[in-house]
Amino acid sequence: LCVRTHYALAWAYNLSGAWDLSLEHHQEGLELAQTELPSDDRATKYRIMLGNSYLGNDYRQRREPDKALVAYQTAYEMVKEFGDTREFGWILMGLARVHGQLALRARATGTREEATDHRNKAIAFFDEALTHNFQIGFWYRQAMAKTHYARFLLDYSDEDAALDQATRLLQEALTHAETAGSQYYRAHACVWLCECYRRRRDRRQFDGYVKDVEALREIAQYELL
Repeated sequence: LCVRTHYALAWAYNLSGAWDLSLEHHQEGLELAQTELPSDDRATKYRIMLGNSYLGNDYRQRREPDKALVAYQTAYEMVKEFGDTREFGWILMGLARVHGQLALRARATGTREEATDHRNKAIAFFDEALTHNFQIGFWYRQAMAKTHYARFLLDYSDEDAALDQATRLLQEALTHAETAGSQYYRAHACVWLCECYRRRRDRRQFDGYVKDVEALREIAQYELL
């Protein structure tokens, strides 16, 4: 019970942006799972897998991609044992986003070969996540994955091909978010479509998506940053 309580508290802190407290409770919950529960129990192993997945997300949000990668890789190796389709898709997307962070960091420091390697891995994990989400019909997660995939492409490259792919991914994400009834990811996709059409210098489309963002923010009562 204490493990789940720590994980629940951590998630609440994470959603509020208190990432240090989120990390602290995830670490405490994981440590309890590793030391206080029966080590050969399947439920224990599952909680350890979840803890590593959660830590990966915390470290990613804290811009500590090296630590995030270790945690996500541990979770990735463990999740295959359980056949948990939802967690598997989440971990794939987490790995994609962390490799994206590492690619951007390497590119900024001029280590081109390393940047290309992480870029390719990010794209491979994003593509695997999209295939997985489609197969299980998880449209909320598909909207999330396509939005973050598009953001990575826009952050990494100014090339027209990347812009075209990002635009297509975001338009598809918008459709998936509508199917899933997610106002947040509808708005999130619209925000990044604004950026796509700003780069295209298409004022009509840009203004249209700005209006959509404003309407969705009012409906969903989200402050989009």
